[in-house]
Amino acid sequence: MDPRAAAPPRGAALVASVGSSTTHGAFLQLEALRRVDVGLLAALPASQRAAIYVDSLARSTCFNTWGVPGSKLEEPAKALASLGDAAVAALKPLLSDRRSAPLWGSAAATASAEAGNRVCDYALVLVCEATGRVYKYGVSPRERDREIERLLVALEPKR
Repeated sequence: MDPRAAAPPRGAALVASVGSSTTHGAFLQLEALRRVDVGLLAALPASQRAAIYVDSLARSTCFNTWGVPGSKLEEPAKALASLGDAAVAALKPLLSDRRSAPLWGSAAATASAEAGNRVCDYALVLVCEATGRVYKYGVSPRERDREIERLLVALEPKR
């Protein structure tokens, strides 16, 4: 008998261990699964994936992994936004997180610092991407705060 025939699919061990991993470890495992086997990744509940991605975003001290809000999102940000309603639910608390969200490097870091990018700005962009909502990324934090206020109203349950 061919020993390869009984081997589990690539990434199966990652799927099994995501829930038992540390937060950062779970993020790295999700990213590995996304690259190795999207089908196995989809086996994890969207709410679990969204919680892991958002926890990693919230704990970030340097935001290069996520891209530049309003300009160019990196693959982890796109993966989070693709989770739709699960992403929105997980991201909603970050819409009030006004902490600075710096980038490392030269041009992107300078532009991000000049724009005053914050964690809530990433949440704004990602919620809009997740819902298909058209948004204008304001030049100033004050403009983006107004956009966040409009978004929060739009997210309120309809009565």
